[in-house]
Amino acid sequence: MKTKLVVLGVFLTAFAQANYAVTLPAQIRTYLNGNYRGWKLSPTTVNCAASPTNNGIVTGNFDGDRKPDYAVKLTRGGKGYIIAFLAQNIGYKPFILHDTDAQDVNNASLGILKKGVVHEYGENFEYSFRLEYDAPQDYRCESDIGEIHYFRDGKFVSYSFD
Repeated sequence: MKTKLVVLGVFLTAFAQANYAVTLPAQIRTYLNGNYRGWKLSPTTVNCAASPTNNGIVTGNFDGDRKPDYAVKLTRGGKGYIIAFLAQNIGYKPFILHDTDAQDVNNASLGILKKGVVHEYGENFEYSFRLEYDAPQDYRCESDIGEIHYFRDGKFVSYSFD
């Protein structure tokens, strides 16, 4: 049993480090530099504690085209943003998921729900759907409140959860 726990711990540590190492493509950096001059990544941490799990960047296949898409959590001055970037033929198309203040973004965690996950919602969880594609998700630190951002019909639709 101890061996399994050690192997699991090594795997999780390697995954966290690999997830932290995600970097942005040059086209996305150019867009951010031009439109959010002075921007800074807002790292995501485990349960919003001191240990980073990603540097404010997550990647997945948000629209089903098998190209890597990105979601970025950033601040610029007193403003905070979470922006998804979908890979296009040339470059990336931005979608603003959150436009709020820097404190809100810094107190949020950013992650990815993988294709195939079933999301239940509604007051009594009477509705549900299975994710056809990966979806960025965010939640407020030290709470169960958050959102899933699911790409449908050319735009992101947000589903709240708590």
